[in-house]
Amino acid sequence: MNDRPGQLDESLVRIAEAYDELPYESKPFPQTHPARTGAIAHLFGLSRVPLERARVLELGCAAGGNIIPIAARYPDARFLGIDLGLKQVEEGRERVARAGLGNIEIRHQSITDLGAEEGEFDYIICHGVYSWVPEPVREAILAICGRHLSAEGIACVSYNVSPGWRLYQPLRDAFRLLIPGNHPPATRVKMARQLLDFMKEVSPDRGSYGDMLRASPARLARYGDDYLFHDYMEEENMPTSISDFMSAASRHGLGYLGECDIDLMIASNFGEDFAQRLAARMTPDVLSYEQMIDVLTGRPFRSTLIVRQERVGLHMADVEQLLAILHRL
Repeated sequence: MNDRPGQLDESLVRIAEAYDELPYESKPFPQTHPARTGAIAHLFGLSRVPLERARVLELGCAAGGNIIPIAARYPDARFLGIDLGLKQVEEGRERVARAGLGNIEIRHQSITDLGAEEGEFDYIICHGVYSWVPEPVREAILAICGRHLSAEGIACVSYNVSPGWRLYQPLRDAFRLLIPGNHPPATRVKMARQLLDFMKEVSPDRGSYGDMLRASPARLARYGDDYLFHDYMEEENMPTSISDFMSAASRHGLGYLGECDIDLMIASNFGEDFAQRLAARMTPDVLSYEQMIDVLTGRPFRSTLIVRQERVGLHMADVEQLLAILHRL
């Protein structure tokens, strides 16, 4: 945690520089689309603002690859995206200009500087940011959701999940221990992939640790250099449990609605025996239920939907009712 404002400022500068040097591919993330999150709210009995006239905020929008296509599809809605990376913001502004869109602004700004004067938003998206920023910024994300969500607003916040993501922590430790931090990001990624192959071939461990090392090159070959660098070599990557995430969210008057990947809330999707044994053990409390699923499955990532606390009425009966509906489709 950064205790002094100066320390936080220095950390944010380093983060911005790293993302400018090796940007994430800026593309749509369908699970965060307001039409999807609004539909999930509707399934659980909550009203939502029609996207055709909504205000949408994306925190950490990069070059706008996620939010710009939505703005183009809904010309009467209003969109604001903010990001700390100047190069990505400039690219996003160029995209907006080329598309001739007048309903969206891409702004170079820190999440910690978003003021109350921005008003309310019906949909807030924060994908790929929460686990990868210092604690004060994580708190600011939830504060923005608590302060800026409209009465019918829905926020989608994604993060790495513990305990599941902790399986990969040894790789992050290895990269940060063995790869010098003074090299450019592209060079460090190349060295990381070479180290992955070396550890696979040379590790004498025949237990679970060695199995993880041997499986890692193929698993990470599916991901781009941007993911490998920012998840495994950046100074910040803080997985959190669903319980701790919602505890932090509740301090800002926010409650749990569900997940963008709603199929993973349905225990029978992991097998009927799993669902029956889970139901027999758990109380009808959705957060306890979700926490147990994470522990049993090793889920490493979540895209969680949160709303104003007074709107929350979700419990396991709702999940089971939704399951019955989906099975009939």
